Amino acid sequence: MQPHRTPSAAEFDGYYNVPESSDPDDGPYLNPFPGPPRLTLHEVNEVSADAYEVIYRYANQKGFTPNEVRNYYDLCISKGLTDRTLNISFMDVQDCTAELVEHLRRLLATEHSLWRVRICGTTAETTVVIYPYTVRYGSHPIDVDEVEALGDVLRREAEKRGRPAILDLQRAFLKRAIASAIASGPGEFPIVVAGFDNYNGDTTKTTLWTLCRNDIGDLEMLPPRSFMVGAKYHVKPDGDYGYHVGDDAPYWVREWIFPSDQPPPARLQFKAYDASYHPFSLELGAKPLEFLKHTSDY
Repeated sequence: MQPHRTPSAAEFDGYYNVPESSDPDDGPYLNPFPGPPRLTLHEVNEVSADAYEVIYRYANQKGFTPNEVRNYYDLCISKGLTDRTLNISFMDVQDCTAELVEHLRRLLATEHSLWRVRICGTTAETTVVIYPYTVRYGSHPIDVDEVEALGDVLRREAEKRGRPAILDLQRAFLKRAIASAIASGPGEFPIVVAGFDNYNGDTTKTTLWTLCRNDIGDLEMLPPRSFMVGAKYHVKPDGDYGYHVGDDAPYWVREWIFPSDQPPPARLQFKAYDASYHPFSLELGAKPLEFLKHTSDY
């Protein structure tokens, strides 16, 4: 493929290697291979499955077990029948490695030469586009040191995402609180295991985390209090939680987010569901076992 046929995300934002539409308003199109065949769902699924195997092996392993790696990366590919561009989105900038980029390129060169892979950044300048024989790093030129270019793109993407330092502190705090509650032995579950006087550093909101055994399938907090439902994660007995933990884990946690000027009531009312999804009523005290206050240091 010639260089002008391997544009960066900033140079081209259109349909890649699919038959052109008769609608003049559609496009633009880039077809390095004349007369590309119609894209099918079978082809999309095949390319996605092959790419997932590369991701599971060469993305940042984060110290996870093989099963946890699969859980963590399980939804990072966006499937679609738009064109022959496979879009990958990572939760953490450091998930993308130079080894991963190279093995995705090899996959395209040997198995799926009509395709390209786009590792999506916040902007075109922080997006990596992989072709069978070329990789484009943000707005860098083609003839660039690839390791340096990838490092620059990832650094810029990390700056744009701007992860607050307090999130790492809160994760460590919540993990310890969960582990302590589990280690204390058999007791009443669910419980409000932890709370913060902010949401991701935003002090206009407060958060509570409920810890449940997996014999409870889900919780729905009942009105009239104003709240938002946050993330749900499966939990290992040592308190570790996240998308990498499988749904066979014995516990799970969920986050509940409240406006700071409308704190939760002393007793929380829930519609709960058992493992067979039969509903029942549940009431919990809103005072968390452990609470961490925000400080100006974060």
